[in-house]
Amino acid sequence: MNALRDALEALLDLRIDSSTFMFAEYAEGSSGYVRHRDAAPTRPSGRKLTLIYYLNPSWTPLAAGNLLLWTDRRADPVSLAPLDDRLLVFKSSHEHQVLPSRAPRRAVTTWLYNRLELGLELIAEKRALLATRD
Repeated sequence: MNALRDALEALLDLRIDSSTFMFAEYAEGSSGYVRHRDAAPTRPSGRKLTLIYYLNPSWTPLAAGNLLLWTDRRADPVSLAPLDDRLLVFKSSHEHQVLPSRAPRRAVTTWLYNRLELGLELIAEKRALLATRD
């Protein structure tokens, strides 16, 4: 993981010093996950990169459950099947959505962070929340 982090830092000119992981298993017939971002695109954000590793050895196109990914350069999303042993890496500020699935779907998601920027982001969010209470 350290070698991957170092390569991504150099390639994308990022400072990454922390990570978190999540295992997700969507049941057959799941409704997917709504379009969202893992980080705000308009301000410095602690989450820098999202990595998704798929664990679906018998996946077929009929199973559906693709990930839609919107990038800076495209108005239309890229549709990516959750194929076994596939690793996706994208900026956490990119919008993405999981489509409904007709088969069980498994993935490990990792978020790569910059702890200083994450702390600043959390402070800004707390200040904004407190300002709405006045």
